[in-house]
Amino acid sequence: MKLKNIFTAIALTVAGTLPAVLWAKPGDPLTFKAIDQRTYVQLSVPAQLDPQPVFECRSGESGEWRPYSPAAALYVNAGETVSIRAATNGVQSLVGGISQYGVLYEPRWSCSFLTLEGRMEASGDVTTLLSRQGVSEVPDYAFHYLFRNCKNIVTAPDLPAGKLGKYCCREMFSGCEALTNAPVLAATELGEGCYLCMFCACSGLTAAPALPARKLAASCYYMMFSSCTALETPPTLPATELAESCYRYMFQGCTSLKSAPALPATELAESCYSTMFCNCVKLTAAPVLPATELAKSCYGGMFSGCRELTDAPVLPATKLAESCYGSMFFGCRALTTAPVLPATTMEKSCYSDMFKDCSGLLEAPSLPAKTLHVSCYAWMFSGCTSLTRAPDLPSVRVQWECYAGMFSGCTGLTDAPFLPASDLFNAEACYASMFSGCTSLTNVTLMAKNEKPAFWSDYFANWLS
Repeated sequence: MKLKNIFTAIALTVAGTLPAVLWAKPGDPLTFKAIDQRTYVQLSVPAQLDPQPVFECRSGESGEWRPYSPAAALYVNAGETVSIRAATNGVQSLVGGISQYGVLYEPRWSCSFLTLEGRMEASGDVTTLLSRQGVSEVPDYAFHYLFRNCKNIVTAPDLPAGKLGKYCCREMFSGCEALTNAPVLAATELGEGCYLCMFCACSGLTAAPALPARKLAASCYYMMFSSCTALETPPTLPATELAESCYRYMFQGCTSLKSAPALPATELAESCYSTMFCNCVKLTAAPVLPATELAKSCYGGMFSGCRELTDAPVLPATKLAESCYGSMFFGCRALTTAPVLPATTMEKSCYSDMFKDCSGLLEAPSLPAKTLHVSCYAWMFSGCTSLTRAPDLPSVRVQWECYAGMFSGCTGLTDAPFLPASDLFNAEACYASMFSGCTSLTNVTLMAKNEKPAFWSDYFANWLS
């Protein structure tokens, strides 16, 4: 495909009222059914796209197909339908501006998109916009932004069960506030970012579609249901082969979600569950997390902001990774008991901010590690105002910022741990702000010794301020 300009677009404009799911078989044309009078559908294709895609349309289910000139309005009244499909049996493209590296330059001007002025039902096989007979494999970026911000669309068209290209459905229904039922998503071979933010801010969506894929791709479900504030039932997630950021932010801000799906995978990937349930304020229990060997940032912020979470999962992992538990329970104010943490060898920032602002936490878990790492416990219990006793800290060797801010703001803390490390060489800020704001704490015992005044300001800065 030759492009005259990288900033290309296709706009499908629908104005009026269209509602009920119309199930279709593969190859059925993309069809719109009006609810209101004087509804129209308009497909706009920018002149910069070369070659121009060609389309045909028909009125009603038995009308004759005729050429459709882009930008022409197709009017229908309540109960009537209008269909649009490709006028070629070949596969035409609806997107442009893809660089030599396969990256879309500017989605706002490079992708197909619909504009709705009223309620509508969309049905049929959406791939018939690419080819008259539809396609079984969806190309990269194919439907990126297609229904984005169609706030009154009630039902969605069918999607194929075949292989999905990268980012093919990215933000496809983002902002469709009236959509209550998602289309069936039967594909099991996913592409990178294929469903990224697909239903973001679909505030009317109450149930998620089944997601049968067992092998995931990078960022495939990233932000898929983010801010779906009415979503109560999550999909089953059977995948056992994860990929980087595959579930990241998946249910972020789903404020009606009360239960989490089972997560059976035992082999994790970088950031795979990061912020998955962030700000799910009605979630009370976490799923089982069976992995014993973690990946970088795998659980980072997973339940952050879940303020009604009362039961934390068992965390059996003994082999940690950088930032693996970072901010995992940040702001879980109803959490009173922390899970056991059996690992004895720390990694960089592995527990940083893990229980930060867990104001209901009554007891800290045992921390048996004797081999620390940079920032491993930094701000771990910061803001845990109900905590009265700190866990033992047996390590005699410290690292840079390893205990920085660890108990900062723990206003109920009356019992501090003994700090046995005597050699703080090359461990700048290891105790910085460790007990800052601990207004009930009167005494701390430590072994560290150094005669240089500058030493104390560097290593213990603000630690009891």
